Amino acid sequence: MSIVLPDGYVLGRIGPYFSDGKNNDAGMIKHIMTLNNDLKDWINEGDVCVVDRGFRDVLEVFEEMGLESKMPAFLGKGLSQHSLAEANSSRIVTKVRWVVEAYHGRIKKIKFFNNVIDHSFIQLVGILNRVATAALNAFRPPLISTTDSYIVVAETMLRSSESTLQQPLRTCEC
Repeated sequence: MSIVLPDGYVLGRIGPYFSDGKNNDAGMIKHIMTLNNDLKDWINEGDVCVVDRGFRDVLEVFEEMGLESKMPAFLGKGLSQHSLAEANSSRIVTKVRWVVEAYHGRIKKIKFFNNVIDHSFIQLVGILNRVATAALNAFRPPLISTTDSYIVVAETMLRSSESTLQQPLRTCEC
């Protein structure tokens, strides 16, 4: 589990967690919050937590902690497309989550983490991952800096997300 700041630096790596039907993203975050009270010290009321759809079952946990959570929208039952507001909101969340995926891409460029890891390393995987993350934080530039054009792109997306220029698709029967 990665806690990634908006500029791409990693605040923390927790785990490893092994995924199966019972141990999904929601189960992992519930476990982290019950065991790691120090993490709650880093969280301020009103902070925004951008997550993927795997966290849909713990949105209420984030709300109880005072976090505002943002997640890509699900398509409603019987609908073939999102509303304009839902589509724009999902697009913004996806763009913000890019930083997390870019960090994971950096980790996977390290040969050890890009391959199947031998079971003899199971006890060390968490430590090795935290060391690799610290090295990336120390010796790599941030993924996004305030001088980058990403700020301009983000502001443009926010302005356009409020736009109502698009009309729903029309279907014609031929």
